[in-house]
Amino acid sequence: MKFSVFTASTPEWSPQEAATKLAAQGWDGIEWRVTDQAEAAEPGFWAGNRATWPMTGLEDSIPEIARLTADSGLEFSGLGGYARCDNHDDVDRVLAATAPWVPGRSG
Repeated sequence: MKFSVFTASTPEWSPQEAATKLAAQGWDGIEWRVTDQAEAAEPGFWAGNRATWPMTGLEDSIPEIARLTADSGLEFSGLGGYARCDNHDDVDRVLAATAPWVPGRSG
């Protein structure tokens, strides 16, 4: 069995810190939180989360997400994209961004 952490639970860490610290703690994988979030004075789980990647421009962030995940030795368990089913543009964005990580499929 393998264990992964969703970055909603790491609001005070940057993506680099999340990958590095989770790998050092012995986790197997990471699920990156992806959403256009509200600003917050203090980092929190649902607003101001520093380990969250923005939905806007996600396509441009994919190489960095992949690099951080691989360089830390973690596996990619998913993108927690908060795309509502009626927001077809964001659903398509998340599916297209994650397609290269689907086993047996190339981008």
